[in-house]
Amino acid sequence: MRFKQTLSQNSLRESWKISLKPEPAWSAILGLIILIFIALIVKVGILALLAYYLGSFIIGLFLYQRYPILYVGFTWWLWFMGPFVKRLIDYQSGFVMPGAWNLIPALVTSISFTTLVRHLPRSLNQDSFPFILSIGALFYGSIIQLIQQPITLRNITTVLGWLAPVLFGFHLFVNWQYYPIYRHNLQRVFLWGILLMGVYGIWQFFMPLPWDTFWIELDGQCPCFQERLWSTMSTPFVFAVFMSAGLLLLYINQSALKFPAALIGYLCFMLTSVRSAWLSCVVGLLFLLPSLQARYQKRLIVAIIILGIFCIPLTSIKPFSEIIVSRLATFSNLESDDSFQGRLNFFGVDTLNSAMVEFVGRGLSFDGKTLEGEASFVGEDAGFLWILFSLGWFGTIPYLCGITLLLFKLFYFSKNYLDVVVITLRSIVIAVLLLSFIGLPGVVASDGMMIVWGFLSIAIAGCKYYQYQSSTEKKF
Repeated sequence: MRFKQTLSQNSLRESWKISLKPEPAWSAILGLIILIFIALIVKVGILALLAYYLGSFIIGLFLYQRYPILYVGFTWWLWFMGPFVKRLIDYQSGFVMPGAWNLIPALVTSISFTTLVRHLPRSLNQDSFPFILSIGALFYGSIIQLIQQPITLRNITTVLGWLAPVLFGFHLFVNWQYYPIYRHNLQRVFLWGILLMGVYGIWQFFMPLPWDTFWIELDGQCPCFQERLWSTMSTPFVFAVFMSAGLLLLYINQSALKFPAALIGYLCFMLTSVRSAWLSCVVGLLFLLPSLQARYQKRLIVAIIILGIFCIPLTSIKPFSEIIVSRLATFSNLESDDSFQGRLNFFGVDTLNSAMVEFVGRGLSFDGKTLEGEASFVGEDAGFLWILFSLGWFGTIPYLCGITLLLFKLFYFSKNYLDVVVITLRSIVIAVLLLSFIGLPGVVASDGMMIVWGFLSIAIAGCKYYQYQSSTEKKF
């Protein structure tokens, strides 16, 4: 078997440079950006809307067919910037589509469904059974959704939010031959993503722009920008999850830009005030450090010390300190913290009893509301219970079995290989999953699962890549 694509050391070094090649792909991407920008300037709302929705999907199809690596990067960037573009269009044009903030990122990600169709007949022979289990569970949840709830734009977006990350993960795994490219592409994308989202986040903190205020008011929240930061994404929780994963990934990045990116990124990360994401980052580091070789452990410790030297004084300066310190102080007084106590209520006896008999499920668009006489249940903060209410036992068991099998496979094979990226991705996935199941918002049924399935699948692809290399070397 020959790999479809290989990388030399020189090409890997070149991958860190900004390049607009291949030209047809970048011409399409830049053309779309310019078209949306012009439509916003002249306030032609329908053109901006069509350009963003239809143009993004068409370019996604084009990249998927012709430039698969660019398709992966384009997909990540849509999750980074899609909500920002959407609120610009809503503000400038007045064409507001409630509940469709992540429709385009999810649609473009779902193009990878084509990979499932192509590979399904032989998927079991490709070690894809765990993916099939989870995908099957989500299709079951989609059927329940159609039976129990009306078809609305919000519900469609929610269903795609569940399905798209798993389909994307399957696509990455099946194309495991591309692992060396995926590895470097992922690091590059998240490096620039943290930089750009971080810079905009700082701008948002000091000088909130009209479309950001519009976003909050449209969501029915108090426009109090001094409380939480969400940058270009849809909520502070989702932004915090992506930043936590990206910042952990920066520790193994070889680019000279990683330190300014980390400095800006950590400041924005702390300004989200999402304590569960802070804990997730700490847990990720605790998993990562003992798993690395000695030389990488030393580098990681040095990086943490350097970042601490610069970040700690920065976070102690007003107005940053007023937000960060006050939020940190809540850890010592959780009994009086409304957020923490509210989350504990999700795991009360009534809610647990109701969840234990939820065999069929209520569909992927379950909104937390219960029928009269049932236990009160509101919020994705409930983590595992949210999955159980949505999928029922019939869907939850295969869905979680799929994830568990992939994790076992990752731990079993990754110990044989010394790829620091695989080890780092493993630590990030474990940290995000642990915190999500006990109530990290923005993960279980939304954007955050892109981190779980995307990172997990690339790590598994890496293991398969090295397995093939080892078997080939033994033959010769």
